[in-house]
Amino acid sequence: EEKNEGELYYKAQSPDEGALVTAARNFGFVFRSRTPKTITVHELGTAITYQLLAILDFNNIRKRMSVIGVCRGRAEDPGVGLQRPG
Repeated sequence: EEKNEGELYYKAQSPDEGALVTAARNFGFVFRSRTPKTITVHELGTAITYQLLAILDFNNIRKRMSVIGVCRGRAEDPGVGLQRPG
């Protein structure tokens, strides 16, 4: 959420998640918004929207979370991708 113009405030489920998002922001990868079907980030100053296809939540068998999405903001990379934190 944006508190003041240009100042973002993140809410995270855990301190680890908050630290990772803050570090990414400091390196030019800024999370901007999320809807049920999309995530929008600014990657080094360029707005990129990812269409979410599936979210595989963390569980005790896989021991990780995964997000499957399609990049809609870059002509050179329009494919389907898998992101896996950690």
